[in-house]
Amino acid sequence: MALTFYFYICLTLISYYDINDYRIPNACVLALAAVAAATGPDIKAAAVPLVVFAAAALIFAVSGRPVPFGAGDAKLLAAIGLVSGAAGLAFSYILASLSAGLVSAILLILKRKTKRDRIAFGPFIAFSFMLYWASASGV
Repeated sequence: MALTFYFYICLTLISYYDINDYRIPNACVLALAAVAAATGPDIKAAAVPLVVFAAAALIFAVSGRPVPFGAGDAKLLAAIGLVSGAAGLAFSYILASLSAGLVSAILLILKRKTKRDRIAFGPFIAFSFMLYWASASGV
Protein backbone atom coordinates (compact mmCIF):
# COMPACT_ATOMS: atom_id res chain seq x y z
CA MET A 1 0.00 0.00 0.00
CA ALA A 2 2.84 2.40 0.82
CA LEU A 3 4.46 1.65 -2.55
CA THR A 4 1.21 2.47 -4.34
CA PHE A 5 0.95 5.77 -2.46
CA TYR A 6 4.58 6.56 -3.37
CA PHE A 7 3.92 5.85 -7.07
CA TYR A 8 0.80 7.98 -7.08
CA ILE A 9 2.59 10.93 -5.45
CA CYS A 10 5.42 10.73 -8.01
CA LEU A 11 3.00 10.40 -10.92
CA THR A 12 0.85 13.30 -9.68
CA LEU A 13 3.94 15.52 -9.49
CA ILE A 14 4.97 14.43 -12.98
CA SER A 15 1.50 15.29 -14.30
CA TYR A 16 1.51 18.68 -12.59
CA TYR A 17 4.89 19.67 -14.02
CA ASP A 18 4.09 18.38 -17.50
CA ILE A 19 0.74 20.19 -17.68
CA ASN A 20 2.23 23.48 -16.48
CA ASP A 21 5.74 23.44 -17.99
CA TYR A 22 5.64 20.74 -20.70
CA ARG A 23 8.54 19.00 -19.02
CA ILE A 24 8.96 16.02 -16.74
CA PRO A 25 11.58 16.53 -14.01
CA ASN A 26 14.35 13.93 -13.97
CA ALA A 27 14.11 13.76 -10.16
CA CYS A 28 10.54 12.44 -10.37
CA VAL A 29 11.46 9.85 -13.00
CA LEU A 30 14.51 8.79 -10.99
CA ALA A 31 12.29 8.39 -7.91
CA LEU A 32 10.21 5.84 -9.84
CA ALA A 33 13.31 4.12 -11.19
CA ALA A 34 14.76 3.86 -7.67
CA VAL A 35 11.87 1.60 -6.71
CA ALA A 36 12.70 -0.65 -9.65
CA ALA A 37 16.26 -0.98 -8.40
CA ALA A 38 14.91 -2.28 -5.10
CA THR A 39 12.31 -4.61 -6.63
CA GLY A 40 14.29 -6.11 -9.50
CA PRO A 41 14.30 -3.99 -12.64
CA ASP A 42 13.27 -5.19 -16.09
CA ILE A 43 16.11 -3.75 -18.17
CA LYS A 44 14.76 -4.97 -21.53
CA ALA A 45 11.37 -3.33 -20.98
CA ALA A 46 13.08 -0.09 -19.96
CA ALA A 47 15.29 -0.03 -23.06
CA VAL A 48 12.39 -0.24 -25.53
CA PRO A 49 11.01 3.31 -25.09
CA LEU A 50 14.50 4.81 -25.18
CA VAL A 51 15.41 3.01 -28.42
CA VAL A 52 12.06 3.88 -30.01
CA PHE A 53 12.43 7.53 -28.98
CA ALA A 54 15.96 7.71 -30.39
CA ALA A 55 14.85 6.14 -33.69
CA ALA A 56 11.84 8.44 -33.97
CA ALA A 57 13.95 11.50 -33.14
CA LEU A 58 16.39 10.54 -35.88
CA ILE A 59 13.61 10.03 -38.43
CA PHE A 60 12.00 13.35 -37.55
CA ALA A 61 15.37 15.14 -37.59
CA VAL A 62 16.13 13.82 -41.08
CA SER A 63 12.68 14.87 -42.31
CA GLY A 64 13.05 18.33 -40.76
CA ARG A 65 9.94 18.00 -38.61
CA PRO A 66 9.81 18.45 -34.84
CA VAL A 67 9.63 15.34 -32.67
CA PRO A 68 5.99 14.98 -31.46
CA PHE A 69 6.93 13.81 -27.96
CA GLY A 70 9.60 14.75 -25.48
CA ALA A 71 12.52 12.94 -23.93
CA GLY A 72 10.74 13.17 -20.57
CA ASP A 73 7.95 10.99 -21.95
CA ALA A 74 10.49 8.40 -23.09
CA LYS A 75 12.25 8.46 -19.71
CA LEU A 76 8.93 8.12 -17.88
CA LEU A 77 8.01 5.13 -20.05
CA ALA A 78 11.46 3.64 -19.38
CA ALA A 79 10.92 4.00 -15.63
CA ILE A 80 7.50 2.35 -15.98
CA GLY A 81 9.14 -0.49 -17.94
CA LEU A 82 11.73 -0.89 -15.17
CA VAL A 83 9.06 -1.05 -12.48
CA SER A 84 6.34 -3.09 -14.17
CA GLY A 85 7.98 -4.97 -17.03
CA ALA A 86 6.78 -5.31 -20.59
CA ALA A 87 3.12 -5.86 -19.66
CA GLY A 88 2.86 -2.65 -17.64
CA LEU A 89 4.78 -0.71 -20.27
CA ALA A 90 2.56 -1.94 -23.11
CA PHE A 91 -0.65 -1.34 -21.16
CA SER A 92 0.42 2.15 -20.08
CA TYR A 93 1.62 3.23 -23.53
CA ILE A 94 -1.39 1.91 -25.43
CA LEU A 95 -3.96 3.32 -23.00
CA ALA A 96 -2.09 6.65 -22.79
CA SER A 97 -1.98 6.94 -26.59
CA LEU A 98 -5.66 6.11 -27.00
CA SER A 99 -6.81 8.44 -24.24
CA ALA A 100 -4.54 11.30 -25.40
CA GLY A 101 -5.86 10.86 -28.94
CA LEU A 102 -9.45 10.93 -27.73
CA VAL A 103 -8.93 14.03 -25.58
CA SER A 104 -7.05 15.74 -28.42
CA ALA A 105 -9.89 15.00 -30.86
CA ILE A 106 -12.44 16.41 -28.43
CA LEU A 107 -10.35 19.55 -27.87
CA LEU A 108 -9.99 20.01 -31.63
CA ILE A 109 -13.72 19.56 -32.23
CA LEU A 110 -14.53 22.05 -29.46
CA LYS A 111 -11.89 24.41 -30.94
CA ARG A 112 -10.07 24.63 -27.61
CA LYS A 113 -6.85 23.55 -29.33
CA THR A 114 -5.52 23.70 -32.88
CA LYS A 115 -3.39 21.13 -34.68
CA ARG A 116 -0.32 23.20 -33.86
CA ASP A 117 -0.95 23.32 -30.08
CA ARG A 118 0.92 21.02 -27.72
CA ILE A 119 -0.74 18.65 -25.30
CA ALA A 120 1.14 17.22 -22.34
CA PHE A 121 1.45 13.44 -22.78
CA GLY A 122 2.93 12.76 -19.32
CA PRO A 123 -0.40 12.92 -17.46
CA PHE A 124 -1.89 10.34 -19.82
CA ILE A 125 1.09 8.03 -19.24
CA ALA A 126 0.88 8.60 -15.48
CA PHE A 127 -2.86 7.92 -15.28
CA SER A 128 -2.54 4.81 -17.44
CA PHE A 129 0.21 3.45 -15.20
CA MET A 130 -1.90 4.25 -12.12
CA LEU A 131 -4.69 2.10 -13.57
CA TYR A 132 -2.25 -0.71 -14.40
CA TRP A 133 -0.65 -0.60 -10.94
CA ALA A 134 -4.02 -0.56 -9.19
CA SER A 135 -5.18 -3.63 -11.11
CA ALA A 136 -1.85 -5.48 -10.81
CA SER A 137 -1.41 -4.81 -7.10
CA GLY A 138 -5.03 -5.45 -6.19
CA VAL A 139 -5.64 -1.99 -4.77
